[in-house]
Amino acid sequence: MTPDQEHFVNAMGDTLAGWQLSRATGRLYGYLLLRGEASSSEQLRAALSLSSSAVSMAIRELVAWGLVRTIPHPGSRRFLIEAGRRI
Repeated sequence: MTPDQEHFVNAMGDTLAGWQLSRATGRLYGYLLLRGEASSSEQLRAALSLSSSAVSMAIRELVAWGLVRTIPHPGSRRFLIEAGRRI
């Protein structure tokens, strides 16, 4: 990430913390917004230096808030995560 992108991701972490969500959840959401395409949990974990449990909890929170959606992989338990909803 560029310094500006990192600043945005961290600012989203601070913003969502004000909504009583974890800072990691906000950072993950900010990263997905910048990325503009679906990502795997492994990609998110590596890009943001988060633990598997932090990524999993963040995804659950963001799905519950309707801020991200999961895209299943046919024949697998894995899925991709994407910010926003397409109409």
